[in-house]
Amino acid sequence: MSKSLLILALSLFFGLIYYAEARRRRMGGGYLEPVDTDDPEMIGYATWAAKKLKGTFITVTSAQKQVVAGWMYHITMRMKSKEQMMMRCSVKVWIRHWLNSIKLVSARCTPVRT
Repeated sequence: MSKSLLILALSLFFGLIYYAEARRRRMGGGYLEPVDTDDPEMIGYATWAAKKLKGTFITVTSAQKQVVAGWMYHITMRMKSKEQMMMRCSVKVWIRHWLNSIKLVSARCTPVRT
């Protein structure tokens, strides 16, 4: 096999791998995408989740979103419990705009020592 044919074959091979990876990311299906912790829409979902947990939202420390049948937000936040304890909570909020649906899928909170 000539050198130029080998280079062409390798270019085609790696080009197809790049294309497949780019297509997978566009289609979602499990890929977690970082979200700015100051994003107003995400802060609204975090505030909503804190109220569902009977607490008061303080701040978001990290957030990601995932394409599912809608969007799944993975949010780590600080909130105050109804007993005024500072808590660190990891929540998943599932949004389906076309159904006007928002659901708290999971929540795990631990006290934070200040």
